[in-house]
Amino acid sequence: MGRRRTTVSVFVGLTFGLALVAAPLQVNATGGCIPNNDSCGTNSDCCSGYCDASEKCAACTSPSDCSPLTSCDAGVCCNGSDTNCGGDCTDTCSDCGVCTQDSDCGGGTCTNGSCCSSSDFSGCGGTCATSCGNTCSDCSSCNQDSDCKGGTCTNGSCCSPSDASGCGGTCSSCGTVCENGRTCGNDSDCENFTCDTVTKTCCGGFDSDCSNGIACSSGYDCVSGTCDATSNKCCGNGNHDCTSGTSCSTNSDCVGGLCNGGVCVQRKPAPAVSDRTAVFVGAALLILGLWSVKRLAARRR
Repeated sequence: MGRRRTTVSVFVGLTFGLALVAAPLQVNATGGCIPNNDSCGTNSDCCSGYCDASEKCAACTSPSDCSPLTSCDAGVCCNGSDTNCGGDCTDTCSDCGVCTQDSDCGGGTCTNGSCCSSSDFSGCGGTCATSCGNTCSDCSSCNQDSDCKGGTCTNGSCCSPSDASGCGGTCSSCGTVCENGRTCGNDSDCENFTCDTVTKTCCGGFDSDCSNGIACSSGYDCVSGTCDATSNKCCGNGNHDCTSGTSCSTNSDCVGGLCNGGVCVQRKPAPAVSDRTAVFVGAALLILGLWSVKRLAARRR
């Protein structure tokens, strides 16, 4: 009888001991959580985050299964889900999925709240623009027009419609100014800060391309090769618009019509004669004439 009791006691003890050993092994084998269909006590015991009414770990079906976690994503409870992806959930967001950080995205890039595979420029343009609408704002780097909100990628920068085929206008604020010969609306459009109001193109910078009447710093700025010494505007080429002291090649270059020694000079008009002086001069000439006639007549006698 004592022997039987001893055997039963040993058997019970071994069974209990094996149970104690088996439970931790099951937990450790799954990285510290209980897999689905195994017994559990609370949601936090389960790898899925959900311990069902039968006290078995199971896949969640709604956020209400997941307390204290807040979301159910693909059968797994998690926090911070963004449109059923990203956050702390195991599933990542596909392109254009809503996100808060790069780790939410399968492509690794969360840009302006959307996942995209890659972006060319600081999270705008490239695939982000074409698939998710994350286009680049003015002055952001770009490769093509479709990268830009304004629809214009000029010299590697986005800008809104410009005055001059992708330079000037709002592009000037991005440093995209017009080279000489490009259409311009005002001086600020041009790299040399001179917009020729006659040709409506940028000029200057010693390129000999500014029309008469356009501001210049030297004759090298002007088509005519002459920058007026007084007005600092291009002049010459027979236009009678260069003032005194300005270099010239012909009389027709000068306002006064006289080019003397390669420099425009002002013609000096004859001194004005008063009416009284004219009367005296006339009378004197008349008397002299009469005296001469009288003397000639006396000789003939």
